[in-house]
Amino acid sequence: MRILFVCNECRLRSPSAAKHFSSLDGVETRCAGINENAVTKLDRILIEWADWILTMERPQRSYIETHFENISQVTKIQCLWIPDIYEKMDPELLNLLDKRVRKIIPLPVADQ
Repeated sequence: MRILFVCNECRLRSPSAAKHFSSLDGVETRCAGINENAVTKLDRILIEWADWILTMERPQRSYIETHFENISQVTKIQCLWIPDIYEKMDPELLNLLDKRVRKIIPLPVADQ
């Protein structure tokens, strides 16, 4: 399963999510941002790579739906509703990601 996490600048939330879930068996992750100054800018190649696209907020989902025609017909897109108030790898952010992502996608449990 391939999951693409999307936020604004690909500096805090989406890289945290991608790293947090990358160690799960059978899960590949990537991250991108929608702003021009994003570390990794969202593009069609990343979108077509993903089985799931999980945005942090509604504007990112709207951006995808507006800028990439017919993408929601081939890829599952969901919003996690996580505001831009967390630092990278913040334990509170990781806990929130676990709760929200696992409500959407049945992921394996990480090995202890």
